[in-house]
Amino acid sequence: MPKKLFLLFAILPLCPAAFALNPRSAVSINGLDTNPCTVASPCRSFGAALSQTQDGGEVIALDSAGYGPFSISQSVTVSGAPGVHAAITVPTSGTGIAISGSSYVLLRNLVVQGGGSANYGIFANGIEVRATNCVLRGFNSAAFYSIGGNVVIEDSTVLDTFVGIFCVGGHMTVSRVLVENYDTGIKVQSVANADVLVSDSVITNGTNVGVQALSDIGLAVLDSMVLESCKITHNLVGVSANASGGNNSALVYLSQNVISYNTTGATEVTNGTIYSFGNNRFSRNSSDGAILSPISLR
Repeated sequence: MPKKLFLLFAILPLCPAAFALNPRSAVSINGLDTNPCTVASPCRSFGAALSQTQDGGEVIALDSAGYGPFSISQSVTVSGAPGVHAAITVPTSGTGIAISGSSYVLLRNLVVQGGGSANYGIFANGIEVRATNCVLRGFNSAAFYSIGGNVVIEDSTVLDTFVGIFCVGGHMTVSRVLVENYDTGIKVQSVANADVLVSDSVITNGTNVGVQALSDIGLAVLDSMVLESCKITHNLVGVSANASGGNNSALVYLSQNVISYNTTGATEVTNGTIYSFGNNRFSRNSSDGAILSPISLR
């Protein structure tokens, strides 16, 4: 066999291993982005580690550190190890974590911080995303912005932002979340139908609206929210349903909520409707506001 041909056959078996992606990658304060991003030899940034991770894999932060903004375009879990402060800081305009084109993303135990004029903490476009045990703070547009898809936000904290959680179409579930210091706490608004369920959460200290269903774009849009066992306090308006233009509808359903210490407890604007199961507690608002539409328990 010619020598060159022999060398080619000798090298070929090594190629798949040389280009294999990790099922689990890692980042560390002492890592290097030129490393293979394994737990034994971690990278420094999430962006570099994601490029070395197979679809459906995992990237984990081993140490407390800042790891910089990044984008996700595959199915993946990105998390900080227990007890680790895994921070993503956006120093200027931009987005902390931009997610698109993937089928499932889990974000766990991350701190996403806007440092000045940052726009979005997490931007999710038309996919399935779950964020759990995360902290989002300090964004000029929205801490969590979702366009379409299916989104779950749970056991998390959202602070000091223009809009805390913003759903623009699709389906969203918010559970056990604190939203504090904002213009609008949780908002649903879309050019297509959207629905949001918020349960066991606290929405407090807003300069404008605590929870808002808004339909003012396009025609025949239905935006709806269900609020269950939430505390909505210290806002200009606690709960708002606002539908204007075309045949739009904005619906809010209330069950077992405490709506207190707001200037106005609830408002219905144009075609907006707020339904009550009759088991909510309005107290110590300057005005309780709209007469709510009754709906039967069953």
